[in-house]
Amino acid sequence: MAETDCASESASSVCDEERVRRLFQACDANGDGYIDSQDLLAICRELSLEDSLDELMLQLGADAQGRISYAQFLQRRLALRPEIDALKSTTKDNSSEISQGIFLTILKVKESD
Repeated sequence: MAETDCASESASSVCDEERVRRLFQACDANGDGYIDSQDLLAICRELSLEDSLDELMLQLGADAQGRISYAQFLQRRLALRPEIDALKSTTKDNSSEISQGIFLTILKVKESD
């Protein structure tokens, strides 16, 4: 099996981390190494979810300055891996609870970019 094959568990973990890194970079609009409310607001606007900004910042673990580090983002994303995998296999119209549903939807949409 090739080293870049994501079939094995360890390779899958590396592939997940790479996808999360790219997702983080896409969300970090100004490239400062953090996702802040302005970065996330731009994504929310794309998805017509502006009213969910505060809840998303909370769910993503924003610090006292309202910033989400890559380490925090990675931790939250990998912790939700089973739910995100389940979301990928369900129907397109997935209107679950705001806290996880919107977060997962944003991650799903940004991963497919």
